[in-house]
Amino acid sequence: MSSSDEPSKTSGATKSTLGAVKEKIGEVLNSDRMAAEGEAKREEGKAEKGAAETKGYVEGAIDKVTGKVKHMTGTLTGNERMEAEGKGRKVKGDVKKKMNE
Repeated sequence: MSSSDEPSKTSGATKSTLGAVKEKIGEVLNSDRMAAEGEAKREEGKAEKGAAETKGYVEGAIDKVTGKVKHMTGTLTGNERMEAEGKGRKVKGDVKKKMNE
């Protein structure tokens, strides 16, 4: 994972790419050990990227629901500021979910 111990799509993709390269070099050089190490790194990167996408999707879903509730509360109470903030947070959640599908 990344240096902050949080899954990262960038870090995961980098590990996956480097692992795939090492795996191919191992195959070309007939080095089972190098190929296996590369495959392991590639799979580690794929898992990290998947974890980051899942985390982002869940965060987006939470923002969407929270925004919807805030928007409706603002609408029902006549609080235009709360209504607008809720709408904004819902849109943010929609975008974050879409980016992590």
